[in-house]
Amino acid sequence: MFNGRVLQFQQCVNEYLQNTVGFRNLKNSKYQPSENCYLLGLQLLLLGRIEAAINKHISKVLAKTEGECVNGYYDISVVTVDNKIGCILELKQTKNSSEMLNECEKALELIEREKYDQSFVNDKVQTIYKYGMTFCGKLCKLIVNKQTLKQQRDGSYKYINCSKNAKQ
Repeated sequence: MFNGRVLQFQQCVNEYLQNTVGFRNLKNSKYQPSENCYLLGLQLLLLGRIEAAINKHISKVLAKTEGECVNGYYDISVVTVDNKIGCILELKQTKNSSEMLNECEKALELIEREKYDQSFVNDKVQTIYKYGMTFCGKLCKLIVNKQTLKQQRDGSYKYINCSKNAKQ
């Protein structure tokens, strides 16, 4: 998650869903888990992965779910305490797997439109990964947009898109 490797992150989430999500226990209707069930499961997965990352090489992190920002509430944010890396995840759900990529793109658009990353911008987080994440049953699809803070010639700072809607 902290390196923008979408396929690895997506594979990890898909394996987690296959091995842990029970539709009968999480059903909303017709064995479709609600978006909140995915959020809870993803929170648990992230906490485990974050703990592992801390123990290896990443500094301590702060994680929030359903946090308030300028124009609404994002689903998940994670930032290193040294402000080197921040991640915003916006979750969507669909009943049709052919709509997963489209829903991921909508999630990224929502992050941009509602300025879910504003606290990262205010704190000058060096690299921001914005993830659009869609679930369909026990499947997950991800796309990411990476932005890096660069100092301009005039001394000001500006975020540069490094991977506009990287679909992997």
